[in-house]
Amino acid sequence: MNVEVNKHDINKVLLKIAKLETYTSDELDKNFAVTASAISRRAKIDVPVQTGFLQSSINYGRDKNVYVEAKAEYAPFVEFGTSKQKKKPYFYKNAEIELNLLYKRLARNIKRIIGWERQCTI
Repeated sequence: MNVEVNKHDINKVLLKIAKLETYTSDELDKNFAVTASAISRRAKIDVPVQTGFLQSSINYGRDKNVYVEAKAEYAPFVEFGTSKQKKKPYFYKNAEIELNLLYKRLARNIKRIIGWERQCTI
């Protein structure tokens, strides 16, 4: 078996790598913040509301990392249930939906940046 790589193809790969380097951490942070906001918004819509405290405790923010949180002490009991209370998922299912959308956006952005080409001979 013999594999040949010509100089033109190597240069194309090097150009694509250089383009990826322009996809800055700021752009990634923006994508993460958009996702955190969407998770928070979806969770606030789906959370069961009696007093509104749990709903108002759902927020997102950024310190060293982007995060989404439900600060009410009883938030996990609503999400996962207890021996006496049926679970009422509102948080993780929405996080999963939005994270899948994030992965798709990132893949689309990376493909756009590198100019996805199936005809590359490498």
